[in-house]
Amino acid sequence: MNFSTSDSLIAITFDPINTNIVYFGGGAGSIFKSTTGGSSGSWTYAGPGVLPTTASGPVRMLVIDSSNSQNVYAATATGIFASSNGSLNWSQKSSGISLLHVYSICVNPNNPALVYAGTEGGLFKSTNGGVS
Repeated sequence: MNFSTSDSLIAITFDPINTNIVYFGGGAGSIFKSTTGGSSGSWTYAGPGVLPTTASGPVRMLVIDSSNSQNVYAATATGIFASSNGSLNWSQKSSGISLLHVYSICVNPNNPALVYAGTEGGLFKSTNGGVS
């Protein structure tokens, strides 16, 4: 897949369990995935419709749960989006912060139910995997 010049690379992460899987987030709100370590021509859109239409702006950060690499999180200008099936489907997981720009996400490697989000309004903590 070739990327348009308007799709700037903003976020990139490797699957901690299978390093042949790489994700990158683009400036246009797109997420791409490679299952061959990012070799040329191996990138595909990460799921049907990529992110829901409620997401806008760049994907600022991507994080993969180190205990279950099917759980992928994306920080966007309209909150946190998450996939529990390796990026096939995405849903918004930012109850209470959906109107804030999210700049960073951290999943606790010892307790993946603890998800932290750095936003323009401060630091938020979820104790249920980002559901609320």
